[in-house]
Amino acid sequence: MALSSSPCLALALLALVALTGMASSSCGHVIRATIGGVQLLEDHELLMMERFHGWTVRHGGSYATAEEKLRRFEIYRWNLQFIEAANRDGRLSYTLGENKFTNLTHEELIPGHIHQPPCAAARPRDGGGGGDGDHNSRRTCACWAFAVVAAIERAYTIAKGVEPPELSEQELIDCDLNDSGCQGGWPQDAFDWVQISIKDYGQVKERSEEELMLAVANQLVTVEFDATDECFRHYLYAVYDGMCINEHGDYVGPCSSNTLNHDMAIVEYVGKGDDLDKYWIAKNS
Repeated sequence: MALSSSPCLALALLALVALTGMASSSCGHVIRATIGGVQLLEDHELLMMERFHGWTVRHGGSYATAEEKLRRFEIYRWNLQFIEAANRDGRLSYTLGENKFTNLTHEELIPGHIHQPPCAAARPRDGGGGGDGDHNSRRTCACWAFAVVAAIERAYTIAKGVEPPELSEQELIDCDLNDSGCQGGWPQDAFDWVQISIKDYGQVKERSEEELMLAVANQLVTVEFDATDECFRHYLYAVYDGMCINEHGDYVGPCSSNTLNHDMAIVEYVGKGDDLDKYWIAKNS
């Protein structure tokens, strides 16, 4: 997601830069020149700072200290450089772009990592039943609960022909002792817990796309997914095929079917023409 910015004169903005006292960091030098004892930023650095400010406004970012803001700016800049380089490379079947994770490191998004944030309440529903719309599990670290609730809501809508009641991801996080709440969980264990109040649930044969197609024709299906590659967290649009370009410029992948660390709900299968016209539509959390 590129932001258009008007050209800025360094002299006009030298007193307005929010991150004061910046020198250098592991990502490169920020301060480039000094005039009359006053440190200045080059135009391209000011434009990058403008983009970061715009990103912060859009995504509601706030920083306790100037040091933390500087750190997040450097991470944002590194991620943006990676995104733009990967898009210029042209080998990916999909496009990368800015999103709400662009000021985070790769390690901060890996489930179970030491930097995983503490558990917080699941967000209220943002409208629409039957599995419509994405919910945000970034702060709850419980994508498994969101995927299970989405699947149950869609099954209810199909069976009853009406919008489902508002089901609670937080109840699964708090009460399902088969799983580990904010520390992670498995959809099949959550369905076992929910089964007290439903007749049955089924499982799709492992690695069988044919069975998955049949199941998705009737309801949402929860799936586990490898979300650890650098490209997935910057995904913007088009068909994601599991391939990535690493920081050294190597074309790597596909993602591993043995590293399962993120849960989504498959909504629909679209199949026509060549491979890029055959894909699954997934509801992320």
